[in-house]
Amino acid sequence: MVFIAREEGFEPEVYEDLGGLRTIGFGHLLLGGETIKGPLTREEGLGLLRTDISERVQPGLNLITADLNQNQVNAVGSLIFNVGIGNFGKSRSLGKLNAGDFAGFNIEAAEFRLVNGKRRPSLEARRAREKDLFNKKGGGE
Repeated sequence: MVFIAREEGFEPEVYEDLGGLRTIGFGHLLLGGETIKGPLTREEGLGLLRTDISERVQPGLNLITADLNQNQVNAVGSLIFNVGIGNFGKSRSLGKLNAGDFAGFNIEAAEFRLVNGKRRPSLEARRAREKDLFNKKGGGE
């Protein structure tokens, strides 16, 4: 959760993300008719993030059959949070991961760098940080 929170940053008011989606807190997408009045406190934002990880990230992590260390789980969780379970679930990166091809996973995950067909340097940088964490040995960040 710490890694995702750092990557997303905190915005107490509703804003549009890079894709034009209404977002608040630590990258919480406002879905359907969902409304949240800001400003949020940091604690409220962390509460939303916990829920998002449980409801929007964990189902994606459940698709993974490979054995991962905690750093790898955190890195992949950040990717899922950012691109969505639908995009992750049908991606070549998931196939590479489940085949145990971690180098191939890193290459495929780096492809998630576009928003509405445009290359985004901020996403390239995020994918690089996720890759660094994924390849870091040991526990969790």
